[in-house]
Amino acid sequence: MSDQNGLAGQLLSNAMSEVEWLEYETLILEVSDFGDTSEIDGLLCMGWLAGEELASAAFIGRYFHPAENTEALPRVSDFLRRHAAWVEQRCARPPAELSDAVPQLRFDFDPDAEQWHISFDAQLWLLGWRRGVADFATPELGIDSRLMRAYVLICMAAEQTDEVFADGGLDEEFEVPDGVDQKEYVEQLLDLASPQELAISEGVSMAMDLVPRVLPALREPDAVALDDQLAHLDADIERAWEQLNAEAEAEALDAGEGLYGARMDWVSGRDERLSEAFFAAADGGRLAQERLEQIETLWNTQIVAADGLPFEYVDGFLSAHRVTPNSDSFDLQHIMFPLFAEQAEGLDDDVVVELVRGLQDFHAHIGARGEVGESEQLQGVPAQVNRHLETDEAEAANLLGARWSEGFRAGLSYFCPVFGTYLQQDQMLFALILPMIQLSFQPEGLEHEFTLAERRELVAGIPETLVEIAKRMERQAHTPVRQADKVGRNDPCPCASGKKYKKCCGAS
Repeated sequence: MSDQNGLAGQLLSNAMSEVEWLEYETLILEVSDFGDTSEIDGLLCMGWLAGEELASAAFIGRYFHPAENTEALPRVSDFLRRHAAWVEQRCARPPAELSDAVPQLRFDFDPDAEQWHISFDAQLWLLGWRRGVADFATPELGIDSRLMRAYVLICMAAEQTDEVFADGGLDEEFEVPDGVDQKEYVEQLLDLASPQELAISEGVSMAMDLVPRVLPALREPDAVALDDQLAHLDADIERAWEQLNAEAEAEALDAGEGLYGARMDWVSGRDERLSEAFFAAADGGRLAQERLEQIETLWNTQIVAADGLPFEYVDGFLSAHRVTPNSDSFDLQHIMFPLFAEQAEGLDDDVVVELVRGLQDFHAHIGARGEVGESEQLQGVPAQVNRHLETDEAEAANLLGARWSEGFRAGLSYFCPVFGTYLQQDQMLFALILPMIQLSFQPEGLEHEFTLAERRELVAGIPETLVEIAKRMERQAHTPVRQADKVGRNDPCPCASGKKYKKCCGAS
């Protein structure tokens, strides 16, 4: 790290006055698509972390281009060079160790402050950071998993902010009423810029409070100094991490996605659809109800009666095969025979052939039953939702979908041994698969006692959910795995449960 006195001296030689900074903010609108210097600062911070040569000719040419004001670019280039020098200086040491000559990173605009200082808009800063994540190489953060967690925390806040902007959450216009004086105008602007008005969630605010302290730790080469910094950050990072994940989960549930199968329409009428018509066949490759019953009856009389696996388990096992990327590489015959090989030893050849043909038809049915149009009802629900409804409610709440879940878990382990890696890299995939697993297995720290209504809702949504799982699994199969994303068995689980990986995603 640079000497502190040297930092201060370098800063003084590059410092911009208030007039110059305002000129800088004005000119960037003419030669770039940045919102203001807040967004540029986020980009520069991410570039510093990724080891980019900030303010180089190549860097400037990448983001700044002369428009109507052809003379603006050289002036902006000089401002950017000085801005980049400030970023490098303040990221060199924690805020508490910086001299008074080095302005800190601030996100708290105060119009009544006696002394002028630069304060950035938190959301625009995060948008700049997210742009850098997309444009620059993945930073080398060493082997300390705490650094990755701190880095991911900022990226999570940036992703949430990007979604708010993408959804038009900040597009409302603000008009100052006639007759409002300057002070009232400033106060109303501040109200408009409050976290609540700008949809800055509590989790994002907590993350932004940590940013000035987190950034210097991310490239700290001294192990002792790093431990000292992280010792003062760990608890705050954990709280912000849990809050952001809780907000993401709540938003997903509100959007009809999330931990219980993306099926929140249950409360608005799904219960009335659990009729004979609900299970009827439709076009698109799904089997007729008569054929489904024929296949299951044959299985029950020939296999289950001989202490074989229940058909519900078979449904889950074959469902796991259908969602596995490159599943065509598996010989379907070799998949099916282990499901009933022992019971088939005493069966006639014709019966075995009929069983195999039935499973082949059912395997194709699984791949089609979740593909429904907007006007069509969900068809071919696995495990027949009403199977356990005649039993005591408490017992049904523990039985419905459990054997399907066991088969699904076994199938994932057999067909896709790397699915745990996919879950680490895609939080929504984790949210879709977790309740499938919870139907029969409770990972430590993620226990959930389902009500009967929840189980019915979840099982009814399985066909649709499998379609989404298959898409996300396929996407992950073609996404390069970054070395820095690897998680040790004793590291915190990337799903943000707060548990060790070996006792969470690594366990199932």
